Amino acid sequence: MPVALLFCEGGGSSPDAIVLNHVLAGTGCEIRPGGGKHELSKRIMATRAKGLRSAGIRDRDFDDE
Repeated sequence: MPVALLFCEGGGSSPDAIVLNHVLAGTGCEIRPGGGKHELSKRIMATRAKGLRSAGIRDRDFDDE
């Protein structure tokens, strides 16, 4: 399933968002900041409920779960 919207942890100027925007440039996949690890899954599920093909990347830095 191709992903149209990819959420990453952090804000819009986070290193994750910057790197992913460069790596995925020209693929048609929009990168959006997803906030912290607890908000990430909520954002993905909300956009999927609207019919958007979305996914997220959780980098797990500073994560002990």
